[in-house]
Amino acid sequence: MLPHRHLVAVAPLRGSNASGRVYHNEVVIPFAQIVDGAGLVGGQYAREANVTGVVYCDRDAFDALPMPDSKVRLWAGTGDEHEAVVMRVERYNHPRIADLIVLVLR
Repeated sequence: MLPHRHLVAVAPLRGSNASGRVYHNEVVIPFAQIVDGAGLVGGQYAREANVTGVVYCDRDAFDALPMPDSKVRLWAGTGDEHEAVVMRVERYNHPRIADLIVLVLR
């Protein structure tokens, strides 16, 4: 059900201070499902890449749920590796199948 192994790393947001955001140590997710995309946003003269995606993973991978604005490395250790930010965190708990976390990325 979660075919991607050790390809997602999450640095959960700890908080912020005068220097900016502070993150916990990165957690490598042992099993995940990655649905990933990228596109361009902007006008004719100014464009930038926009990463979107969803990561499904076991709840057991985290001590505490990662909060929005946590950093995520997708496809870690491969040529396709890139970073995204958690926009929303959802939880899906099925009594017989799994307790899943859904990380919606931007």
